[in-house]
Amino acid sequence: ISLRIFLRICLRICLRICLRVFKGFGKCGRVRVMYRPFWFLSLRSRNKSVLLIHHAGKSGQQRGTSKREDVLDTVITMKRPKGYKEQDGACLEFYFEKNRALLGDEVKAFEARLTSKANKEGIKLHEWTRKSLQDSTYESVCRLANEGLENWEICKELEIHKSTVSRYVKRGKEEGIIKPLNS
Repeated sequence: ISLRIFLRICLRICLRICLRVFKGFGKCGRVRVMYRPFWFLSLRSRNKSVLLIHHAGKSGQQRGTSKREDVLDTVITMKRPKGYKEQDGACLEFYFEKNRALLGDEVKAFEARLTSKANKEGIKLHEWTRKSLQDSTYESVCRLANEGLENWEICKELEIHKSTVSRYVKRGKEEGIIKPLNS
């Protein structure tokens, strides 16, 4: 199946879901949402998956009522990493806000980054790489420490606790990743 056909099928499914879940128009053409959780529950009983996508408000939290999450098994929040720059390319942090069927390492926050490399024939290949958010934070602390920032400055920059920074700096020095200043 080609990508174009697959995307058309996905679009049709999404449109059908929107038409069945949300209904009616209010004043000025605004959509009046009539949430239908029983429809999601009926799909779950038939072993069907539903993917709901919505954007966050200015505060970073979901907009509107939290009722829509009541029937969901898993809620995943995607955010850009702190200090993200457009030239870094596609890079997202994934957080599991709610889950019913996942445990342990499966629900640890992680960072996904799209990387591109040219193969031997010069064709550019794209690949998603994944690493735990803890590892990503550790690398950021080491990088900033090597740039000469003090621990309190790293805390402020990455918005993490000072004990986490101290632990990562100590580990970085022990592993030789953080080089002593004036060397």
